[in-house]
Amino acid sequence: MQSGQSAALSFDLVARAKAIILSPRSEWLAIREAPASVAVLYRNYAMILAAIPALAGFFRAVVFGHGFLFRYRSGILSALSTALLQYMLSLVALAVIALIANMVVTRFEGRAHRGNAFNLAAFSLTASWLAGAFELIPGLGLLSLLGLYSFYLLYTGLPVLMEVPREKALVCTLVIALSSAVVLMVASAIVSPLAVLVSGRSASYEPTANLPGIGKDRVTGNLEQRLHHMEDAARKASVTPIAADQLKAYMPEHLGGYERVEIASTSMGQAGGVRGSSVNAVYALGDDRVKVELVDMAALGAVAGMGAALGIESERETADGFSRTFSEGGRMVTEKWNKSSRHGTYSTTFGDRFMISIEGEADDYATISDMIGDIDLSGIAGLAR
Repeated sequence: MQSGQSAALSFDLVARAKAIILSPRSEWLAIREAPASVAVLYRNYAMILAAIPALAGFFRAVVFGHGFLFRYRSGILSALSTALLQYMLSLVALAVIALIANMVVTRFEGRAHRGNAFNLAAFSLTASWLAGAFELIPGLGLLSLLGLYSFYLLYTGLPVLMEVPREKALVCTLVIALSSAVVLMVASAIVSPLAVLVSGRSASYEPTANLPGIGKDRVTGNLEQRLHHMEDAARKASVTPIAADQLKAYMPEHLGGYERVEIASTSMGQAGGVRGSSVNAVYALGDDRVKVELVDMAALGAVAGMGAALGIESERETADGFSRTFSEGGRMVTEKWNKSSRHGTYSTTFGDRFMISIEGEADDYATISDMIGDIDLSGIAGLAR
């Protein structure tokens, strides 16, 4: 009993989360030498971090709302029921991934170990939980895809904690991800009615703990090469953000036919040694407005290129517009357009640490997407060298 209490007291959530993100290979070795118990993992780690995306989604829906010039907010009960469902399924996801991994690894010459499997699942999901915080900030939703780094964490942790041969770790990772996705979709279908009872309206939830390549979204290309690219990006990360004044210089006075009418900068608070900076500008053409936001995530941006590295592709079209994500020139790009509202968004990550978003109104989507050509992305990326 005393040893369990001692382990709980000595468990440093911030240090563990930061280490597994920035130096996963060495941290997996440390976890293997001193694994946390399942109770400690849940009480001192998972139950805290899993609340991040749920709370971010709740406050985004109720306080900030969705949209740019015309925002809409969800009702408190509806948003709360969705957040509780998301939180519950996130904790279920941890157990599902752990139990499936413990069964699957033996088919890939690995060694089953329940305690190590739970450590593997909990620390692999760290990136997904932390990335969920970006959903809170309008314009930074694209960065929630940084949770795909969990895929890489699982891949690097299998050889260390479960003794899966490195050459078989990639296929083993895919099998665990696919199997977990199926179980979680079933779990979501079972518990979704609970949200309906609370909110009085239908609710749906797609588990954010899933790893990439599931459902309508897919991963393309050579995964082995892409995983190595991810590792290189993390290794090259800088902890010093570019000064906001330097970023301001890259916001042109004119963007397409629009004229800049407002510009502001923000320095993000330091958390665990991680900082960042951003600049946003508003451009006008008649009654139309376009907002451009440029973000330097510094050390957190080490995984800014992960979506492009994994070759993420997603496309949804309706009679009124489209939403798609794809890789282009080593950059992950997200595009959205609604004909009725004449509202579009173009977002992209670049330089393995930067994100830029162009969002607003125009006569056609090409007007929005072509604006990226007026911004010197290579010059901005050069500031980090």
